[in-house]
Amino acid sequence: MSSDERLVLFGTHDFFIYSAVFNVKSKQLRLVGTKRMSEHPSWLTRHPIHEDIVYCNGHVEGKVFCLQVDPDGAIEVLDEAVAGGVGPTHLALNQDHTGLLIAHYGQETKGLLAELPLSPEGRFLLHATDPVTHFHPKHQKWAHPRLDEPHVHHVMTRGEEVLACDLGTNKVWRLRRGDARKGEEAWVVSGAVQEGLVDGDGPRHAAIHPEHEIIYVLNEVSSSLTVHSLPTAAEPELLQRFSILPPEDEESKDDMTAAEILLLPPLHPGAPSLLLCTNRYTTREEGDAIALFAVGADGTVQRTETGWYRGVGKHVRALDGDKTVRFIATAARDGGGVVVLERVGDGTEVVEVARLPEVENVVDALWMD
Repeated sequence: MSSDERLVLFGTHDFFIYSAVFNVKSKQLRLVGTKRMSEHPSWLTRHPIHEDIVYCNGHVEGKVFCLQVDPDGAIEVLDEAVAGGVGPTHLALNQDHTGLLIAHYGQETKGLLAELPLSPEGRFLLHATDPVTHFHPKHQKWAHPRLDEPHVHHVMTRGEEVLACDLGTNKVWRLRRGDARKGEEAWVVSGAVQEGLVDGDGPRHAAIHPEHEIIYVLNEVSSSLTVHSLPTAAEPELLQRFSILPPEDEESKDDMTAAEILLLPPLHPGAPSLLLCTNRYTTREEGDAIALFAVGADGTVQRTETGWYRGVGKHVRALDGDKTVRFIATAARDGGGVVVLERVGDGTEVVEVARLPEVENVVDALWMD
């Protein structure tokens, strides 16, 4: 590929991972590869050191895979393993890259969190996660039917702390690794992000501010964004709350849900960061909206002047920013294909610059360049 070309991968609610190349000068997007995988390879995570190594889930079969991606987008499966529960939905590496953290949504295994050990080269060391490494959340009963039991949907790290968004328990768990010498289990609950979350919120995904002790929580069921403090040694507090639904979708809010959140650094020095949140299941022909928020230098949030971007398609899920943080790969699962957006102005507004309509059922994006 030329120096102007950027490789991006797309996970799906199908059997395929797609490889595409975006040219930053010509603003053209082309499909370069299709890899058949286990059903629903719906989340892709890259190794931070071995950058040709990518991990993906096989949501339906309950598996995870270690992949090698060459510069032209060809994908080879190196390892596979049993994830440990039903519906592995999100993957992240632990702090020192010695393990792959696996969040499970599936009801049958009560939304557990598991860990698969990795070699220094990023390869799987086992063919299945050890039940000893599993974290089983304790459920708190809520009235809303979607909050019926634990559904861990997203996992991330901040230093030695692991945070897990649990849609069904209506909180973001704060975990630390247990000390076996003290008889502790593999994971110990050290707290939770829960103040300000109400019955029917259902935290799905979150983003952590890189400089401030702040977490931005995307609540699937209520289609809301909540902003919380995240102090190291104290309980988080609610700072702000927003609906991510545009006014014209409010009448359909009971049938709509939130999907993805992405926090991007400032495009220019002194400019605000950009926080994007996607919606699903609109009844409007123009498709679902992406809510746009400007994040100030102190981490506070305000809606941008336009507030929303609509036009990608229906059921918008995939969101990822390239290394320049100028371009955003997104997609509509239910029609519209894959789209590249460009940040313009102060970096808090976006415009479409490329589209690949023939790629279907896309739910995740991962820039490789």
